[in-house]
Amino acid sequence: MNIRGGRSRGARRKAAAFALCACTVVLAACGSSSAANAASKSPSRSKTLTTVKISQYAGTENSWLTWIADHEGFYKKNGINPTLVSVSSGAEDAPALQSGSVDIVNMDLLLAAPTLLDKGQKLTVLTGAFLNPWSLIARKGVVPSATVAKGFPYSIRALAGKKVAIVALASVSTFLMKDLESAAGMPSGSITVVPAEASGAGLAALEGNEVDAAMYIPPANYVGELNGYDTLFSFIKKPSAKLVSIAPKLTSVVGATDGSMWATQAWAKSHPKLVTAFRRAMVQATKWMHKPANLSKVVAVLSEKGMGLPY
Repeated sequence: MNIRGGRSRGARRKAAAFALCACTVVLAACGSSSAANAASKSPSRSKTLTTVKISQYAGTENSWLTWIADHEGFYKKNGINPTLVSVSSGAEDAPALQSGSVDIVNMDLLLAAPTLLDKGQKLTVLTGAFLNPWSLIARKGVVPSATVAKGFPYSIRALAGKKVAIVALASVSTFLMKDLESAAGMPSGSITVVPAEASGAGLAALEGNEVDAAMYIPPANYVGELNGYDTLFSFIKKPSAKLVSIAPKLTSVVGATDGSMWATQAWAKSHPKLVTAFRRAMVQATKWMHKPANLSKVVAVLSEKGMGLPY
């Protein structure tokens, strides 16, 4: 599924959302598609491995499907020699893809739109990868308990004039905070965002009282919740009727499959066999990690990659 820049943001989001539903390897609906059926066939027996550069995130769950495919040999079984290129945040993926330093990036839809699609870049969604459980957490007492209980938009408005840790200034966390601020009816900039550059650093800043709240993904937000912090907003839970009526634009990104594997359209068109091989490897990795018998191995791989798994 190809996605072109130059259209309205709303149109691009709809097109990309459709592409994610059609291509994702983590949704059951994909199982009946011809692409998924082709991807689940026997792996290639090619003796020659072709190097493919794939971006990965250290310390978060974003790249766990990539790690499984690599660790369990699914890439190599399909003729791919994976070179995993580490990035600290999604903000580094866009320039890496444009420069050719990576062939495939693991990027959120909310980030691909402003950094690539809005600039006329032509991209191809290879597969869906994950449902990103972003949430906004705050230390106890930063927002009154009664306000936390009332939920959106009151819990967000209570952060006016306060500091919120995000991953990086050009990361998805920035755009999500802007969406929250706007949907809550607050002037832009009412909430001060502080880039921490790494998930653990943001949690440390929150624990050290350097910031009042933090917008993060696992394991940082789950660690915060286990430590008794308040969850002011979750992007993973199904939107309530109240939220839909108050902020319909915001609910479009709540519970959406946003994490996908992207390549430039030019690369995908010039490497059709690699695209098929990559999709096949990702499907195989997904099926493997969902087998209960492999749970301990999945935990071991994630722990090896620095996930920590406190939950």
